Amino acid sequence: MEKGLNSVKRSERYGVKILGNIVLESARSERAYLGDTLNLSLSGALIETGHDMPVGTLFKYSFRIPGEKNALDIMSEVVRKAGPGEKAVKDAFPEGLERKNMNLYGIRFLDVKKEELSAIECFLCKN
Repeated sequence: MEKGLNSVKRSERYGVKILGNIVLESARSERAYLGDTLNLSLSGALIETGHDMPVGTLFKYSFRIPGEKNALDIMSEVVRKAGPGEKAVKDAFPEGLERKNMNLYGIRFLDVKKEELSAIECFLCKN
């Protein structure tokens, strides 16, 4: 497969394990929560966290791609949610290894800079 920006389709998802930081901002405060990135594509990710977020929640997702010097800080939106016991959770973990009290969120990247997109694409092409 030729490597380059067109070699990875936007919808292709790649399994990863990258720690991320969910930053929720409001008029009064900013709160941060940890999350694990379970899969990644050029258009979004599947993340796991114990924090509850409804579909439509807007937040900044910060994560560092292995080998990259700087973290990526990407405005994102929750587009899908799966809780304990749901099929998406069972599909993400081998039987018996799903985590209780954790939620999975499908997120869409909203404002990705060209250099961030290139870093993600480069990482996905190597894996």
